Amino acid sequence: MSEFKWQIETIRSVLFFNEPIEFKKKEWSFVVTNKDHFIASSIVEEHEVEKQYTETTELDDFKQFNLVHVNDMNIIDLQYQYNENEKFYSISEIVNEIDDFKAKTKQIYSYFPDKLIRMGSIMQVSVPLGGNETAAKILQKNIPTFASLDTSFEEINIRANKPISKDGVRVNCVFQFAEGEKISLGFDSQMKTPQPKLQKRLVHVIDINTDVGHRDTLPVETWSEHLHEELVKAILNGAENVRN
Repeated sequence: MSEFKWQIETIRSVLFFNEPIEFKKKEWSFVVTNKDHFIASSIVEEHEVEKQYTETTELDDFKQFNLVHVNDMNIIDLQYQYNENEKFYSISEIVNEIDDFKAKTKQIYSYFPDKLIRMGSIMQVSVPLGGNETAAKILQKNIPTFASLDTSFEEINIRANKPISKDGVRVNCVFQFAEGEKISLGFDSQMKTPQPKLQKRLVHVIDINTDVGHRDTLPVETWSEHLHEELVKAILNGAENVRN
């Protein structure tokens, strides 16, 4: 990324296991957040089988921690989610948020059995589009790789995968720039109630993940470090990764 600033939407770590794990409701969220108040929600199938369980803990006015257990797929999804946050983050500030996320979430890795077979580290940021600003114009103006981009494009969806090898395992470094929409709440002065509104945005996603073809177990703490290192490197290198 250049020194162009972004709004953070999500930071995630997704862990895939080869068999069911003993999920610790209440306990893991507290270990990560040191807060004992959270909101729990479930998706339940027929016969009262819990398919997905989520604990949401408010960290501050704009950020929450989500702990998601997808029971039937043996997946744990750890998330920082940024809601209604108008702040724009510099590159160093984004890295600080990712460092904080890793430091907090790694505290529960010792609870995980040696059943991890795949892992992904993901960051999603965005900037609002409005007036004459288009995704193509923002990329052309602010991201060196796209300096020659035709700004007459009305829609942008650029995706690239740069595979690397870590400890003999293929790792996909996926980079995407695309236009999207975000629902936000605006205040209607006449109705005197919050009203949802759609805002067009340029969305940038970096997804560093071990390849789906790898089926052997992986040490979770080691691979947390590997993927964190590659995610930070990708953020610092920015859109140059798309060209290389």
